[in-house]
Amino acid sequence: MTHKTPTALKITTFLEAQSGWLILLIVFLTVALAVPMVLLTPDQDASDNPGGPVYDLQDTVDTQLPSRIFTPFFMAEARNGDFLTQQPLLELLQNSQKLRETDASGELHPPDLPKQPYLYNGFDADRQQPVVGIFTLADAVHEVLTAHPLLDTGLDRASVDQVKLAIHFVFNDPRTDWLKDLLSESKEVERRTVLGQEIEYWTAPAYAFGIFADNELLGGGGLSIGATSDPTTTGKEHFSRKVQTVLRGDQTSYQLWGVAIDAGLEIADEVNTAVPFIMATIIAVLIVVGVALRSGLLVVLTALGLISMIIWLKGLSNLVGLNSSTTLDFIVPIAMISLGADFVIHAVNRYRQERRLGLEPRNAFRTGIAAVLTALTLAFLTDSIAFLSNASANIETVIGFGIGAALATLAAFVILGLAVPVAYMRLEARGFRRETIVIAGAAESDEMSAERERSRLVKPLLLLATRWYLVLAVSAVITAIAAFYAMRLEATFDVKDFFKSDSDFVVGLDKIDEHLRDTGGEPAIIYVRGDLTEPAALSAVEDFRESLASDPNVSKNDYGEAAIQARPLFVIMDHVMNSEYARARIEEASEVSLSLGPDAHATQYAGKSYQWPESREQIKAIFDYISVHGVPQSPTQNIYDSLEVGETLFHDPSGQKEDATTLVFGVPGTREQTNVIRSRESLTAAVEALEDNPGISFAGLTGSPYTRQASLDATTNGLQRAFPIALVACMVLVVVAMRSVRFGLVTIVPIVLVVAWLYAVMNVFGFGLNFITATIAAISIGVGIDYSVHFTERFRQELNITGERERAMRRTVTGTGAALIASSATSIIGFVVMAFAPMPMFAAYGILTAIMIFLAAVASLLVLPSLLYLVTPPNIAEDK
Repeated sequence: MTHKTPTALKITTFLEAQSGWLILLIVFLTVALAVPMVLLTPDQDASDNPGGPVYDLQDTVDTQLPSRIFTPFFMAEARNGDFLTQQPLLELLQNSQKLRETDASGELHPPDLPKQPYLYNGFDADRQQPVVGIFTLADAVHEVLTAHPLLDTGLDRASVDQVKLAIHFVFNDPRTDWLKDLLSESKEVERRTVLGQEIEYWTAPAYAFGIFADNELLGGGGLSIGATSDPTTTGKEHFSRKVQTVLRGDQTSYQLWGVAIDAGLEIADEVNTAVPFIMATIIAVLIVVGVALRSGLLVVLTALGLISMIIWLKGLSNLVGLNSSTTLDFIVPIAMISLGADFVIHAVNRYRQERRLGLEPRNAFRTGIAAVLTALTLAFLTDSIAFLSNASANIETVIGFGIGAALATLAAFVILGLAVPVAYMRLEARGFRRETIVIAGAAESDEMSAERERSRLVKPLLLLATRWYLVLAVSAVITAIAAFYAMRLEATFDVKDFFKSDSDFVVGLDKIDEHLRDTGGEPAIIYVRGDLTEPAALSAVEDFRESLASDPNVSKNDYGEAAIQARPLFVIMDHVMNSEYARARIEEASEVSLSLGPDAHATQYAGKSYQWPESREQIKAIFDYISVHGVPQSPTQNIYDSLEVGETLFHDPSGQKEDATTLVFGVPGTREQTNVIRSRESLTAAVEALEDNPGISFAGLTGSPYTRQASLDATTNGLQRAFPIALVACMVLVVVAMRSVRFGLVTIVPIVLVVAWLYAVMNVFGFGLNFITATIAAISIGVGIDYSVHFTERFRQELNITGERERAMRRTVTGTGAALIASSATSIIGFVVMAFAPMPMFAAYGILTAIMIFLAAVASLLVLPSLLYLVTPPNIAEDK
């Protein structure tokens, strides 16, 4: 009969005596927790915002300089290889008109917003004409074809030559020449004679454009591209998808993709496609449980236990107020499949060992579960500590992961570690299934002892344990090499690590990289605060902009300048100076003349000259007026209304608050974090130099590439910081529980090895640390501790029974070692199924988790026995 502590035996005796009530209690709690699972579903996602300067600055930009217009961006690629031909342009023109009509009927509205128009009805300052929602190259070409006396036709009737001639006129008109900046970088131009005129003959395989929607009607806020979203962002994504559907039309002559318009919805869609694979993982785990334990009844009970565990997880998570996230909603439940199966296999395996000794079910439960209860409890507590250590991170998604995983571990311990064995025992006791009793009686005969010790695993594992010095030396060398590679593992955020490579989201970004890699890019925001009515301050801002032409980390236009992605202050001021009506209104309101003197400032951008006055009084007069009234074109028409001005300039006419403005540039290649880091370093240095100007009190860098990088850094750092916390806490707990420093320490060592080995494997095979893979380290602590605790605790029990190190190791390997192999095989096979999921995030998670479980099993079955041999004398008498 196995060794058991009196306390453990008292507990299992109580559980056996009250087993019926225990089962009823579990059923009642499961039904009760199903209520909050269904009724208290969180209505928003957990935030991955860790706070800090870059997020604070983004909030400042969104508050002080709120976006007037929301501009989803699209890339269209011609099927015939040249977008600058009649058919692609005509199809785009027709779809653009259909978009306006669809919006006018309110059909573009997001699900939770009113049915009304959302496209922006504004004024094109360059063309001096109103625009509703969209103006593309197709609109410009059509206007020239209908208005030019040499053409006098429409895009639907134009010939190839007429279209090429119209494009020539568009690109040479200062009001519309900016449209050529949105052509593919593969564009070509040559001189040709068309319809008797020598022109620039343009060809381009693709064309990019944006549409203009009212940002306030869509909920306000700034642009955010990341792994989490809020209700406002989700609404904008729904709107953008509807716009994409209309602009695609039949896609007869072109194909069209949105550019990063729906990250949150894409994640939700792909998660749903992964659900069948998650179910397949559960089925595979159950099949292996059935094979390992040779019991269909246990498969059914385990399945019911896993379902109940998920209900507990969801119900408890909702009760404590955890918001939704991919890690909590999917990663934690998947991880619990492994840990839950471990609880069942170890508990039932020990119970059945006692049954094979001849004990009837109730006695076998009391003695068998008592023998393993300490290990199960330690596994539960150490798992919980490992997961709760993640609460040290200041990020809601990571905190939610840690708390949710701890709650799931509690559910797995109670349901799968206790309730399932109790139910199995009661069914056996009622004659549901009677196993062959090998030998009657409660005492263990020498014959039965020999039977228990026979195993194919015993000889090789015992041989390795006796050669502990060789095993530990090899392990030390392997771990040292692994640590070298593990330390080189970097945080990454490439969309292909999260989304299917053929998804619209990824293809859209691929097309941008293909056609606009050097001229496009993700927006980087330079925020500048100070006395911007001071001419020297404005000159410093312009000098800063011009200096970025030499920065290789910033997108460039065709003139080699840093490509501006949002309206800068100098454009607004130039429109003021070029509008007689605007100047007259400002002069009338301020009694300050806006006449330009010989010292007037001028700057060049994209081949055009922009001017503003030379004196502080003139600039202040302009700012005072336009911040309240906008830039008027006439009594009935504004060039820019005050809200449009407000997204470029923050100005307090009273002078109590400092002025602020932004410069928005494109950063190419932000799918690779190395590019984000390089651009952050170079732009930060330039911004610090800008702050040296006396008229500028603060300048800073923000934008979605840098908020995403900050979130990624904080997430991975938080999870990595949690590792030593979990390690120390678990070590203290194990040492106290085992009342032995030496056994506690050697039990923890395999966990360190597993993490080092796992990170090395990730590095060698091209995996990076991201929001998902970083959680595997935390889970590896839980799995590694489970395996180590079960093995060490069993070894100590057998050592107390036999008094001999070698015999105790033999029996431990035969009993718990076999259970460890069964539980690890169960989990590995289950997670390998996940590797075939179409979503790379889940596929990578399945592969890495399977590898992690294998490494944990290797460390527990190969390294841990050698460590136990090292710290244990051959006989207990010698130790005493």
